[in-house]
Amino acid sequence: MSRLNEGNNKPTDSNLVKQRYEKVKEFLYAAEDFDEDRKEGLKNLFEYLEKLEWDQAYCSTRYHGNYEGGLLDHSVNVANLMLKLHNTLCPDLSAASAVLVGLLHDCGKVRMYYRQPATPRQEQFGYSGTIVVDSTQPYYAHEQKSLQIISRFIKLTTEEWTAIATHNEPWLTNTCQFQRAPLMTLLQYADYWACLYMDATV
Repeated sequence: MSRLNEGNNKPTDSNLVKQRYEKVKEFLYAAEDFDEDRKEGLKNLFEYLEKLEWDQAYCSTRYHGNYEGGLLDHSVNVANLMLKLHNTLCPDLSAASAVLVGLLHDCGKVRMYYRQPATPRQEQFGYSGTIVVDSTQPYYAHEQKSLQIISRFIKLTTEEWTAIATHNEPWLTNTCQFQRAPLMTLLQYADYWACLYMDATV
């Protein structure tokens, strides 16, 4: 698959995505406000996700990142955008927390989608098959699944947990269940911006 630079609505080169991913991990491992237990937990979390082939997962069926590697591409885009927004709008927040929730907010999508083999008619028109939700897996919201996976390895702060829980449903922040907070708002915005203007759709 031909992959170009981000911002062109084309998938970025998979090797470039992995290089950017490694830089994000290095940033988190060097964070002064993360203790050694959290950093060790993060290393174990990343190893777990990589065993699940996080770098090959689809991000959606057709909306954004709907190609092999799209989930990691989107996650890195949001993580880097979170750092930019943090530096510009909320420098008093933990930069590491901002990058952390940006990178991991959608990790629950790993193995959520797969590509069905192309039908003869799809092959006739050059399609490689349809991306669908894996119905063999128990279905629940990917936000919940993300929190479940992360919580096996590290303890999230209340702000981190809430940001991930509400990133795809900003209406929740208008209820008494959640109080709006800067980290939550940054993630909602970064996720939306990446979906619209940074992630590819094929």
